Amino acid sequence: MEFTRDKALSAKDCSEHAPSLERVVMAMKSHVLQLIESGQVPSEIASFAQLHDYCDANCLGGLGDDKVFDLLVHNFGGRDEHDGMPKGLHDLLDAATNEIDAWLAAGRKQTADSNA
Repeated sequence: MEFTRDKALSAKDCSEHAPSLERVVMAMKSHVLQLIESGQVPSEIASFAQLHDYCDANCLGGLGDDKVFDLLVHNFGGRDEHDGMPKGLHDLLDAATNEIDAWLAAGRKQTADSNA
């Protein structure tokens, strides 16, 4: 499966409300599969932490797009004074990371289009 901009999170996905956890996970899974198919990430990758050896895993699925990230921050109430990220967004990204980690640990049993 190829990672395409229509699978990545876009400003349109985030312009009126925050995307669902399912949508974020789908975009991240699709991107991981593209990186594996391109050879940038080895197929035996087994954890989210290992992804950082090959890419900026925090930017998977379009999360590295400044406009997307700024809209996400806005939709979750603006920057937090302590870590710069609203708690709701932090919680969403933690949950997505945990789902990607479990998916990789299970050998990518689901496809990128599966529900998370």
